[in-house]
Amino acid sequence: MQLADLPPAILRDIESLASRFADLTGSNHVRIRLAQIVTNSCRKVHADYTDLRLITTYAGPGTQFALDNNPDAETLLDVPVGHVGLLKGRRYGANHAPCYHRSPPAADLGVKRLVLVIDTETFTSETESGCGGQKTGKLA
Repeated sequence: MQLADLPPAILRDIESLASRFADLTGSNHVRIRLAQIVTNSCRKVHADYTDLRLITTYAGPGTQFALDNNPDAETLLDVPVGHVGLLKGRRYGANHAPCYHRSPPAADLGVKRLVLVIDTETFTSETESGCGGQKTGKLA
């Protein structure tokens, strides 16, 4: 799928969020990822290896984050569908704790999610994103 194939309302929203995120972070370039998620990827509570990340869910259950920023939290809160989450990553700054979060287990729930992720140019790669075996907390 090409960006031009998206419904105009979603395309306008992505363009607006990317522009506002770049302005907020002072980034000349941002990395945009729009993904349909049907698996249990990123189901463990983790913190990403970036400075700041924008996440919004267009369909399906929203991203969950740890109460009191505790990676071992028993209670997770949801970012409601259509709302924007700004999550501090491990590279945000020495005196700032990262935001611990996870994707709801889409396969276990039998749902599809459409998720937009925007990163600053400090993001390095998916293998350092925090998913897939990096530092994790308990499964909720």
